[in-house]
Amino acid sequence: MGNPVRRLENVLNCLADTAIACGVLERVEAVVTDWGSSQPLGEAVCLSPEACRIVRFVEVPPDLAKIAQADSAYPEVIALNTAARHSRGKFVGRIDQDTVVGREFLVRFFAWCDRKAKPPCDLEKGYLFSLRRQIPFAFASSEPNWGGVQDYIAAVGRLLVVERECKIYFENPVGIMLISKRLWEEIGGYDERLIYWGWMECDLAYRVQKIADLVDITDDVACSFFHQEHYDPATPRVTPRKRNPQNRAPMDRHPNSATWGLKAHAARISTGIGDPKAMPGSAQELVAADATVTAAIRRARRDAFIRYKRFVRERIWRLFCALFRVASYWEYLKRVWLAARGRTGFFS
Repeated sequence: MGNPVRRLENVLNCLADTAIACGVLERVEAVVTDWGSSQPLGEAVCLSPEACRIVRFVEVPPDLAKIAQADSAYPEVIALNTAARHSRGKFVGRIDQDTVVGREFLVRFFAWCDRKAKPPCDLEKGYLFSLRRQIPFAFASSEPNWGGVQDYIAAVGRLLVVERECKIYFENPVGIMLISKRLWEEIGGYDERLIYWGWMECDLAYRVQKIADLVDITDDVACSFFHQEHYDPATPRVTPRKRNPQNRAPMDRHPNSATWGLKAHAARISTGIGDPKAMPGSAQELVAADATVTAAIRRARRDAFIRYKRFVRERIWRLFCALFRVASYWEYLKRVWLAARGRTGFFS
């Protein structure tokens, strides 16, 4: 729905720009699986020169993709395993292609890696998970460029709603799922039998929990992952895709075959092509983009203020109800005490 290529452009360009601001561009890579595209995705996206330095596309040709996905519309687990297999870093971090990575995460994570801050667990043996915030559909559907998305996040990122639907944190929509590459190889990545929609992060967490620490880092990184919403709030937020079965007690720690992640197939690796369209446009385009971003920022601040007022009203009402119950209980105790002393009847 919407323009997924534009959303991917925003994610990759914002990641490169944020990594530069944090001084970690040379320590970051983004691997994207181009699953069965007739036109290579690397030629379709408009990336900045800095983004081209860190982005690699793993191209899975249409004939191989058709065989691997069987009757699934898109076997996300196989695509993710393929991307992770071609990654060169020490850690594997999985995000959706439309989720922007914020500055707070990069700063905090590399501080943990460099021992400048105490990590929440042994990073080599941890399953780290963060929730995400929601960039409203009204703004995301206007297809802003990555500069507009960055300005929006900088202005109102902390005011955006955190997606929290389930009590168990890793059963919520994923901002990032992060584990070490060594642990990833040990457990065989995602279960490639789950070729339909959903549950892959949960299955991975339940499989790895016996040998790793499961840690919610949402608050540690200020929930600095921002999903570009592509569902119109006027319609139900559901997917027509078939869902994976939900099993909270998987038996297999490593459920995949020896060729998981398409190991038996040679993949073509390409880099993005720097495109002038990824750079700022004409003066008229910049003015129009700024107006869109400014209006969206005002709307986000207004919505946040409305949520705050609702929150305050609810807390005041709860406090009033609690005081009323205390007063009623106190009157009840007073009557019991007076009746026990014989000064008055209990029901008088």
